[in-house]
Amino acid sequence: MKKTIEIMDYDDKKTKIVIDNFEKVVKIKIEVKTGDEILKILYKDYSEKEFDSSNCRLTDYFDDEYYIYDTTKKIDYISNWEKRISSYGYDLKTEAK
Repeated sequence: MKKTIEIMDYDDKKTKIVIDNFEKVVKIKIEVKTGDEILKILYKDYSEKEFDSSNCRLTDYFDDEYYIYDTTKKIDYISNWEKRISSYGYDLKTEAK
């Protein structure tokens, strides 16, 4: 099964990422560096893939990181996370309640 996820850069421009074999995904982590989202995927075979919303970041200021999907902890925040309006617009604390 395929799943499409959009990540944003610092200017809220969206980039579509198609994840093949979503059933083999264990974790999806989002890192935000200088306002750009980086999607990191861990698969059941321990392989990893990374997708960066930016191709020209000049500086790497660490803003945040969080998991939006984790089968080991029964976390699936993807649908609520996709409603954010900016790369800074997701509040994991709200999800954790």
